[in-house]
Amino acid sequence: MKKSTTLVLMMLTAPTFGQIMYKCPVSTLGAPPFYQQAPCTPTGGGEQVEVKRIKATGTNTRSSEQGKIYRRGNAEHWAEQREARIRAAEHRAALKAERAKASTAEAQAQRETTHVIRETNK
Repeated sequence: MKKSTTLVLMMLTAPTFGQIMYKCPVSTLGAPPFYQQAPCTPTGGGEQVEVKRIKATGTNTRSSEQGKIYRRGNAEHWAEQREARIRAAEHRAALKAERAKASTAEAQAQRETTHVIRETNK
């Protein structure tokens, strides 16, 4: 069921590259025209515009360099976050170990105190 639904949705949302679009005028002054896939009027009004695929070229090196800088900064940020999480986990583990030692020492002191009290009450 999910596969057929996905297939139908993919077919319905297929890209419009290479298809004909219509540029429809607007009656409001100063408003931009709007575009749609059907003719603007039942008689076929509107200017036909062919949608063409935009090809990605490596000519815009500035934005490419900016993207690299952003990605590098982003990677550094996440590396710092990962290191901070590791340090925090190590700190929590050390605190847990110290609490366990303190608890053990306290229990031992209580046992010794109980033993001394019993010995003095005999």
